[in-house]
Amino acid sequence: MRIKPSFVAWSSFGILTLGALSSWGEDGKKGQNSKGAVQASEAPASVLDSSSSVGVPIAPPASEKATQSKRSKAVKKTKKIRQRIRKRVKRKGQKRQRWPVRRPKQLQGTLPKIGPAPFVEGERMLFKIRMFGADAGEVILAVGQPTMHKGKRAIPLAGFMRSSDFLNKFYPVSNRMVVLADAETMLPIHTDFYVRENGKVIDYNTQFDHRTRFLKSTRVKKKKTLRRNFTTVGDIHEPLGSIYAVRRMDLKVGDIFERYIWDGRKERLTTLKVVGTEQVTTDAGVFDCLKITISTRISGGFIKRKNLDLPTRKGTIWIAQDRWRTPVKMIAPTKLGDAEAVLVRRYVENDEQIDDEE
Repeated sequence: MRIKPSFVAWSSFGILTLGALSSWGEDGKKGQNSKGAVQASEAPASVLDSSSSVGVPIAPPASEKATQSKRSKAVKKTKKIRQRIRKRVKRKGQKRQRWPVRRPKQLQGTLPKIGPAPFVEGERMLFKIRMFGADAGEVILAVGQPTMHKGKRAIPLAGFMRSSDFLNKFYPVSNRMVVLADAETMLPIHTDFYVRENGKVIDYNTQFDHRTRFLKSTRVKKKKTLRRNFTTVGDIHEPLGSIYAVRRMDLKVGDIFERYIWDGRKERLTTLKVVGTEQVTTDAGVFDCLKITISTRISGGFIKRKNLDLPTRKGTIWIAQDRWRTPVKMIAPTKLGDAEAVLVRRYVENDEQIDDEE
């Protein structure tokens, strides 16, 4: 069953998700690097031309010569690839914009192995949201029918968040999101995010090019269109797909690593740590879970430099250790305070029937 555009995701879950799968080097245009960006890794001259303390060249062994030759060829190949990318970007008239960034030189930890998907086409998960000790709304997350995109298998993901009658009295919310993700890596291909919060109406569309480390964003607000672009630090995730990526990871207690996510306007450096196991009881049943703490801070995006000094935001997610790796409970900060999402039901829907899976 194909997902209709009306199914989408809640932006607050972006705080509970992880980001990119790798770091990278220089910006796409010479002289366009923003302050704090990671630079390209190239073999230094001191490695390629070793010499003695008195300035007399020392002939390296044959094995070292071969290694140096491979390094030199790799550097030349990398430069040629970057030159081709710059020419292609220039031909398309896509001038890379400069935005404030603040990134570490190296990300912490190693990304756990991504295994087979524990979710299937037609999976639906219903969550109940609580704030201030009262029901605040509900979230539905859904997996659509796999499709092909430029010769590769892709998965549509969707979600929808709407506020309860209680929250509607002072802050009505009806946010939607649709994501097309690479079926192997869970990296986003494009996303559509529709914000409907307290009278605010904004649509965001993002196109991702992970090979050229480039994303294009279109924002529509009050019938005005704003087009922007951003240079990433390699592969980068988005909030909704990140939840499904976590479900595919071979996690164990003690794992800790950093990655990047893109939330529609901002790049966030995200730190994930598996702190232990815990039993969680919800309306859907009793689950033995991994407890995962997640912290994020703004590391770049369509922002002013002062936004880089905003405090870190923290959340927690509990992932069941069942065969579906079900997200059972999530706690995330929002503009109004902490929100708690608790699983109510997980089921698989198809054209013929709806099956609850125990």
